[in-house]
Amino acid sequence: EQVVTPTQATVINWQEVITQFAKIIYWSGMLLLATRFFVQLGSIIRLHFQCSKSKIQGVRVHLLKKKTGPFSFFHWIFIHPTSHTEDELSEILTHEQTHANQWHSIDVLVSEIVCIFCWFNPFAWLMKREIRTNLEYLADNRVLETGHDSKAYQYHLLGLSHHKAA
Repeated sequence: EQVVTPTQATVINWQEVITQFAKIIYWSGMLLLATRFFVQLGSIIRLHFQCSKSKIQGVRVHLLKKKTGPFSFFHWIFIHPTSHTEDELSEILTHEQTHANQWHSIDVLVSEIVCIFCWFNPFAWLMKREIRTNLEYLADNRVLETGHDSKAYQYHLLGLSHHKAA
């Protein structure tokens, strides 16, 4: 004789499913952005070791092999010197030394880390953009304070942004 028991319907706890799904999405986004962050950090450190070092106008710099825009990371200044005139080099070095001397890399790193943890918050991304804009303003202002011609510097910045876009 066979005993038939009614099958019990599985109850799905949707709140738990949604919570787990949200956690997976959050951690996936964070992992992706953290990976990107460490790859970028690693490429800067690798550049530091690969580039030859020199002094330009008394400033220690890393000479870039490819025609890319100048940048700095803490006290490492990276530049492709043959892409710039002597005046432009002076402006660039003043600009990048300002970033280095005022420790702007810490602000950039903190804003990157905030975006990694709070990637879902648009205000974190706006804050990051505004911090970078402000840091550029401070460095540009320092270039002008040191007596460089403002019109020539504007054209130089336009030229740099044009090369970035191309």
